[in-house]
Amino acid sequence: MTNQRRTGTGNKSVQLIAKAHRVLGYAKDKMVNALKVAGAILDALPKQEWSPETTEKRQGFVHPTTLNGIAEKTSLQFIVRDFTVAGLLQHHERLKKIAADTVAEFPGAVMEYTVQEQYRNMKEVLDKHPQVVAYAEEAIQRAGLNIKKESIRGGTDGSRLTEMGIPTP
Repeated sequence: MTNQRRTGTGNKSVQLIAKAHRVLGYAKDKMVNALKVAGAILDALPKQEWSPETTEKRQGFVHPTTLNGIAEKTSLQFIVRDFTVAGLLQHHERLKKIAADTVAEFPGAVMEYTVQEQYRNMKEVLDKHPQVVAYAEEAIQRAGLNIKKESIRGGTDGSRLTEMGIPTP
């Protein structure tokens, strides 16, 4: 059994939309390309920290997952994860600042920053239903297996089922 020990609100999805001006025929000193703005945002992210490939255990991270767009409008999507609510908020503020500072380097470009919750933290629900974990532990012991409790990174089917009202360690 893996018992997820997140204390934050779980996983958030962020969508950054960069909008820019495209002036055909008269582009010099007027046109701003949203694809270049998005590329600059990605380039401004820390290279040696703050990503899944540079963090471990209970370290939170920001993970760009999707880039989609054309010259006028580009969408960047990120996963933002942490084990604490405060950490999650700090990651959002940091990402928003990096993006806003980068967009400001492109006069005429604008940014939208939206957050969508992907799943709730299963620990918050399981703490209200300790019998569910106790039943799972008993089943594991009856099967002759050792119980292993540890923090995990990333979502599980259990986190989604727990969010849907079926507490699942």
